[in-house]
Amino acid sequence: MTSKVLVPYDGSEMSDKALDKAIEFSKALKSEMIILHILDERLIPSNAARFISEKAAFEDAKMAALNILKVGAEAMLKYKMEKVNANGIHVKFITG
Repeated sequence: MTSKVLVPYDGSEMSDKALDKAIEFSKALKSEMIILHILDERLIPSNAARFISEKAAFEDAKMAALNILKVGAEAMLKYKMEKVNANGIHVKFITG
């Protein structure tokens, strides 16, 4: 039976500790690990649109900001994946 350990990760100290525990679980269970990071669109306040006259321009700016966050998250997660792989655990990450 194939098992998987899902680990939510936000870059905080607490999520680092959770990742360390998940590594222990994955090693004990001989399971794959999935690291999940959610990009929260609420980081860009909807009332910011009042400073941009065109709705399309606001949506473009919002998407550009979210893309920057996604690139940063992927870099952070790749670094964490190296730590997991170093422990002999197959790992992948998902951002959403």
